[in-house]
Amino acid sequence: MILSGRELGLPGIADALKEELRSGGVEGFNHMNNRSLAEALTFIKETDGGWVSAWVASQVAVSALPYRLWSTLLTTVSDEVQQDLLTSIMTTELGHQQADAISVLASVIGVPRMEQAFTTYCDVKAQTERANVPHGDVRYAIIRQLEQLFRETPSIVSVASMASHFDQPLSEATLRGITSLLGRGIPSVNEREQPLDLRPELPKELCERLRQYLKQAVTFACELEDSYGRLIADLSSTLSRVGHPEDLVDLAQLLYTDVARWNAIRAAQASGKHMQLTGWQQVHVRALLTLDAPDADEVLIPLLNVDQYVLYAARALLELAQIEPEIPKPFLRESFRQIWLAREGKGVRRFEESARQKYAGVLRSCLEQRLVQVRAMSRPEDHARLLYELAAILAILDGAASSPLICDCAAIADRWGGWHRAEALRQVLFSGGIVPFQKAHAILESVLAQMTPQRYFQDDQGKGLVTSLLCLLPYTDEPEHGIARIREILTEGRLYGYHLRGLVTALGQSRAPGALALLIEFAGPGTSTFGSVATEWIEAVGNLGGRDGATTLLAFIETGCTAQNRVLPHDHHLFELAANRIATLAQTDDELLSKILTLVNVSGSPERDFVIIKTVAALGSLDAMLTTLSLAIEDRSHRWPYFVLEEAFQELCLIKRRTPPDSNSYTLEPTPAVELRRRLLEIATAGDRRSRNAFSLLGQIDVWRLEHGKPPREPRHPAIESGVQWPALELMNSLPS
Repeated sequence: MILSGRELGLPGIADALKEELRSGGVEGFNHMNNRSLAEALTFIKETDGGWVSAWVASQVAVSALPYRLWSTLLTTVSDEVQQDLLTSIMTTELGHQQADAISVLASVIGVPRMEQAFTTYCDVKAQTERANVPHGDVRYAIIRQLEQLFRETPSIVSVASMASHFDQPLSEATLRGITSLLGRGIPSVNEREQPLDLRPELPKELCERLRQYLKQAVTFACELEDSYGRLIADLSSTLSRVGHPEDLVDLAQLLYTDVARWNAIRAAQASGKHMQLTGWQQVHVRALLTLDAPDADEVLIPLLNVDQYVLYAARALLELAQIEPEIPKPFLRESFRQIWLAREGKGVRRFEESARQKYAGVLRSCLEQRLVQVRAMSRPEDHARLLYELAAILAILDGAASSPLICDCAAIADRWGGWHRAEALRQVLFSGGIVPFQKAHAILESVLAQMTPQRYFQDDQGKGLVTSLLCLLPYTDEPEHGIARIREILTEGRLYGYHLRGLVTALGQSRAPGALALLIEFAGPGTSTFGSVATEWIEAVGNLGGRDGATTLLAFIETGCTAQNRVLPHDHHLFELAANRIATLAQTDDELLSKILTLVNVSGSPERDFVIIKTVAALGSLDAMLTTLSLAIEDRSHRWPYFVLEEAFQELCLIKRRTPPDSNSYTLEPTPAVELRRRLLEIATAGDRRSRNAFSLLGQIDVWRLEHGKPPREPRHPAIESGVQWPALELMNSLPS
């Protein structure tokens, strides 16, 4: 009611809204959606933005409103509220539900209060490290809250709050506080947090002061007794965020101090001492990459000889060789078509060539040495996992040239390394390399031998592993043997349903001679798999193409089912997919196109007519579209699937324009259809079986013109030179029934 008074221009609306919000809070407006509340706050902000900011801050602090949605209205927060929030963060456990209170404070806090927070953080952290503080103590919660506050506060404020310590003598407690707050091993996915690289975020003077402080602390930290290794890892990460390329020497010193710590603990454990071993390899290697020094590989390459660092160094070299960092896509696998593009030299250029060759060479040498060492051991399977992962990295860099070495590494049996072995072979193929069938088959058989019946039948991981290996067999050097082995395993009946979707897709892209025959068996009588893989099956047959593929898909038009009389699930998506694939093949096959257009004159089921209409529409030919007028639409007692014919012709007369851009809504705008209307009038006056449908469609076009407007370049009469009166009322009475 109050908001409606705003539209009437009544006075005092802003004050009334403020009083209502002040007395009831969000709970008093629980009948309103976010848009209505936003309208109220936006209206108040026009005259009193400070009040709106303070009210939103108070509601976010108690989790009544989410910070993510309402942060744009936060401009100022009173000193009293800021101090109350900071005191709560430094003294009590807020809990997960009140984490937004920290975000509110981080958006407005200044340097003086952040100095208080830093002092408290160092003191509390030192207490927990010196004393045996029990798990669950409130001090641990305070540390977490202050760390979140520093991560979300703008970088310049966080670093400025520590600046008074940069010129002071080094203190272990202060150094640990600074590095634990500014150190970060990997980039954060939280958009509220500071970026990984602080150099663009800080003034040059402040950044240089922090850098010099950290460089002075390198030797100090390396000489401390720290079996846990956290300090030098945080120091390395922090220095990489503000350092210069010449600071690579300092990062290397910290890294090799960590190597010495690791070796000392290993030696102590071997002598019988009980010591905890914590690895910080990822943090140290990520620091080398964050520093972005041009000669970082000079530190990484020697690490290939250090057991605990070899895998991290190999991954880092792979990243250095990339032209652009790849964005992980965890649910998206490459198309098998990429295998053929890579073999033809048409794959996407991912690496800088000189770096790729250099790193592939050192990785190949490292892998050869380790393979010899593992083979000489009494139980090589216990050390094979590292070989698999290194082989997969080498396959990405140089799968084509290093295929024999990679396959030799993957051939070492390991009960739990099946996925890594499959990944190594997969990367060889996607790099354009060739995998011998005998090697791939031996790995598959070793995996099958390790499968217990229970795991094979009940464990999706086991079925997924077997299917992943089967997907590779059609791409080996003997694809016909791969197809035969796939058929043998499928006849056992252990793999079925959705487990085979990836395999069907792989067969469709394989170009193997027997792939289509195997796919046809999927749709044969007596199988229960077809309904689960129908979409992938249609795509696969369409990808194989050729006359046999076209004949197989054409069965959808001729009979409404597959060539093996397997009826598709009643899903319009599947019929439309089949139609699009048939149309794609028909565009390069005149005989197939002629057969499709001939079928228009043959009566059939609604499902068959649907596929015909969609196929002809996908061809994009006006002549082909007009042949669909032979369908006996007027004889049908229901509109499906014949409304799609009307939609197909509508796209020739109206265009869909999105409003606004990047929106899912659109408006229909007229576009000239001069040739279409002229041809329809010719058909309507011909007096054959298509005439009534053509006349009906002409009338529908006129209805669209009344509803959406007439394009300026389209004449009112479809073909004035024909001499037919328009509107053709007399023609309507003369049409054949």
